[in-house]
Amino acid sequence: MGHIHRLGRAAPLNSMVSSLASTARDEPYGRVVVRAALWLAFLAPFFYLSYGFANWLASRRDEVGSIVFSWEHSIPFLAWTIVPYWSINLFYGLSLLLNDNRQGVDRLAGRYLTAQIVAVACFILFPLTATFVRPAGGDRQSQDADACPRDADSSRPPGSSCRCHGAGSVMTGNAYQERADRFARMLMQQAAWPAALVVAANILGPLAASARGAFETLPAAIALSITAASTVAVLALSALLVFDALLFRLMASHDDEVSGGAAVDDMLARMRLKPAPSTTRSLEDRMAGTSRLLFKQRAALALFAVALLAAGFWAPR
Repeated sequence: MGHIHRLGRAAPLNSMVSSLASTARDEPYGRVVVRAALWLAFLAPFFYLSYGFANWLASRRDEVGSIVFSWEHSIPFLAWTIVPYWSINLFYGLSLLLNDNRQGVDRLAGRYLTAQIVAVACFILFPLTATFVRPAGGDRQSQDADACPRDADSSRPPGSSCRCHGAGSVMTGNAYQERADRFARMLMQQAAWPAALVVAANILGPLAASARGAFETLPAAIALSITAASTVAVLALSALLVFDALLFRLMASHDDEVSGGAAVDDMLARMRLKPAPSTTRSLEDRMAGTSRLLFKQRAALALFAVALLAAGFWAPR
């Protein structure tokens, strides 16, 4: 009766499922690591790019609201709690490695990507601004925040920098020096980690690609070529960011914006990189120009991540 009603074919189906499960369990862990590394190369830049884009959009709005409850003011400030908060980044990457097969990595990475898209969409649709006053934590960042007062418009969105003004439109004193130095330190950080990321990926990537025969398929080979070209772009732009950071450090060593800008212009003229201008550019204009350079670096990094991820998918299984 079972064979007449085709129920007897359940056994081959069960054996097929068992075979697939056994194959997934027997998958070499090296392939899991490669797949996790490829996903991280895409997810990490995407996280910072999308979050920064949401903050930038919020900074373009004139009025941004806030939601705060009275009981929140009674929460104590504990400076050391930032350490366990930072551990989220570590667990974010390690969780992709705690899989037995590439299908599990893809599933978890897909959930990460979906959560990020939903979160950024909410940030864009419902932007909010922080209304609390930074407590005195004794660190350099707290001192920097205290040195730079808020504008009269207190609804400035998070992620946008406050503007410090001295006499007239020229920044002088500690506020100017702290802002220039803080921007220089930010540039050093934003130049370091993308460069380290692409260098590490280019050390491990060719080894994994050669082991999987990625150079034998045309799409994967083209994607790897784009990865190499974007690596050069990221490293070149990171070097320019470091150079700009040193120039901002030079500006911060002077007492006012005019003398600091003049010192930078004189150095660039002596190095024959730019002719001496008739008027000194403001700190705000110089920071805007460097921010455009930072955006180009992020675009090159995004191209690198996409090409590396595409090479991993097109490589032979």
